[in-house]
Amino acid sequence: MRALREDGIDISANKTKDVFDPWRAGRAFRYLVTVCSREAAEKCPIFPGVAERFYWPFPDPSTFAGSDEEIMAQVRKVRDEIKERAKEFVDLVVERG
Repeated sequence: MRALREDGIDISANKTKDVFDPWRAGRAFRYLVTVCSREAAEKCPIFPGVAERFYWPFPDPSTFAGSDEEIMAQVRKVRDEIKERAKEFVDLVVERG
């Protein structure tokens, strides 16, 4: 939350949602982005109707070690990498139409 807040994003009021809530509500998605390796994603739930799956492996911040500042430096790096991949993804989707 701290790394996102530094980037102007406040998620402190967000509540954890069940991954199947959208599906139960009748919503389908064209894309599924998993932030783990393809091998680890194979253990993830199946989402019916998803046309394309993307696997974006990133280090798990819960495994980072060191001082608070060292850990935050690693978290910021992952945050920035995710942000860059998300921008590339949006560009790809817009390009495809």
